[in-house]
Amino acid sequence: MSSQSAKSSQMHFGDNGVMSGNEVVSTPIILKSPNTFYFLTQEGFSVGRQKLEIYNYSSSSPNAFGASGNGNIIIDSGTTLTYLPLDLYEKLESAVKSSIGLQNVYAHFTGADVKLNPMNTFIRTSDNIVCLAFAPANIAIYGNVAQVNFLVGYDLSKKTVFFKHTDCGRVL
Repeated sequence: MSSQSAKSSQMHFGDNGVMSGNEVVSTPIILKSPNTFYFLTQEGFSVGRQKLEIYNYSSSSPNAFGASGNGNIIIDSGTTLTYLPLDLYEKLESAVKSSIGLQNVYAHFTGADVKLNPMNTFIRTSDNIVCLAFAPANIAIYGNVAQVNFLVGYDLSKKTVFFKHTDCGRVL
């Protein structure tokens, strides 16, 4: 894995921000309180061929994955790691450890399977140490490491988030 550089990417608004094409996947934004966050419905993760579905896990925190699952994760470009309820995090960590050949991880949202590459799944903390970019917490947040090298589009009138793999270091 190469180290991450401090390159910036571009932000587009209005008609210039429309995302389309075969590679684009989308998922609904769920409206709930507090309305300062964008909530998505996370259905699970896949590590290699092993699928970890959300409904197999329960959490005592009302802000984490709930019984219905709608709006169970916040997408936040200001949070570095992806945070998951402890029981789901432990299953994900175990699956990653057992397939440490750096297989791709998929985040499954309603209507959108987002393929996470090693740079979205791990953080290099030194020359010899690479850490999982996920952590357990009482609230579920889809952080910015998982969003690296994706165009992430928000269509607030359609209440939809779009994902498209891209090379964000490339000048457009």
